[in-house]
Amino acid sequence: MSSDSEQGGILLDELFQIVIEYITSVSSPRKLIFDVIDSLTSFNLEDIGIDGIRIFLRQLVSVEKEVKVFFKVPDQQMISNIIPTPNPNQVVAAFIDVLLLILELVLRFDPDFIACVEGSIQILRTELGFLIAFLGDTAMHLQSTNNILIDIEAVVNEVGSFFYPFFFTALLFNMITEENEMTDMEAVVNEVQSFLHSYSSDFLEVTTTEVEDAKNTMTDIKALVNEIGSFLVPDIGILDLALSDLLPKFELLKPKIKEHCITVSNMPSDMAPKHCSGFTLYL
Repeated sequence: MSSDSEQGGILLDELFQIVIEYITSVSSPRKLIFDVIDSLTSFNLEDIGIDGIRIFLRQLVSVEKEVKVFFKVPDQQMISNIIPTPNPNQVVAAFIDVLLLILELVLRFDPDFIACVEGSIQILRTELGFLIAFLGDTAMHLQSTNNILIDIEAVVNEVGSFFYPFFFTALLFNMITEENEMTDMEAVVNEVQSFLHSYSSDFLEVTTTEVEDAKNTMTDIKALVNEIGSFLVPDIGILDLALSDLLPKFELLKPKIKEHCITVSNMPSDMAPKHCSGFTLYL
């Protein structure tokens, strides 16, 4: 195996490890999701027939919906079993930390794939790092900060939605290939799309002339293929547009954070945040 392939396998393994550990940490019962993923990986896709393909695709859509909920800040119900119960700041900061780990992996993808968006991703890394520092300030635990915390959570959830397709694409790639080679995300996406569309086209040719009921089955399969395709990493132009829309939302947060820092600067010294002066300079 080439050094590039070895590097690709490492990236894929690291991505899975990051997400699995996070899901387990915030809601251990949800690790049952990975039992379903294992069962999907064990499908012999060459021998299961048209009905089996439809079952496989339906389960894949179900897994997508199950895993996607972990790419946003966990709600109170999700973390209710965690002891001791973390405060809201810690919950948001922990999710941002996971996003930063995923971001670091994205920056290690094939340089040609991320060249057009690397600068924007670097800016995103800086903005997320700033939010973690801000959320770690003790004054942010006050009730008066709830509104700003909600605003931060909304923006961070959009970052989660941005990065989710990277994980799902890698997950599906892992299911359909025997080797964990992930040297070029664009090539991975092409491989996954080719896999999906091969089933919608091949079975259409083979079965619709033989079994009348297969028409309905194929309609269902084609709809599932289109739905799953919408979960994958888009082309670089779409990523660039998504980042162009996402980054200004951090700028809209900064006046609110600055206003918070001004408010808490009048608090007693034992309650005032240690870093607000630094935040004000950054803002």
